[in-house]
Amino acid sequence: MLADYETVAYTNGNAFPVFPVAKAPVGSVLNEAMYTTKNPLTASADAPRLSSTKDKPIPGVHSDFKRQVYYDDEGKRLIPESRRKQ
Repeated sequence: MLADYETVAYTNGNAFPVFPVAKAPVGSVLNEAMYTTKNPLTASADAPRLSSTKDKPIPGVHSDFKRQVYYDDEGKRLIPESRRKQ
C-alpha cells in the first residue's frame, strides 16, 4: 500500500528526499519503487533553524496511547512479560 509517504534520508549531513512511485497492480503482482534525487535538498539562507536541543518533558503529562502488549495490530501475538518495556 503506497498511501501518502515521503521521508528524508541524511547522508554526510545532506538531506535527500525519498518517495515511492507505484503503478496499479496487475493480477497479484505489485509494482512499487522508492526513488530519491541526485542532489540533496537545500534550505534557503533565511529559512528558520529549528531545534529541540533545549526541550524538556512537561511534568505530569501522559500519553493518550495504551502501552503496546502485542507484537501485531490484530492482538494475536502477545509480547512476553519479560520483553515488555517498563
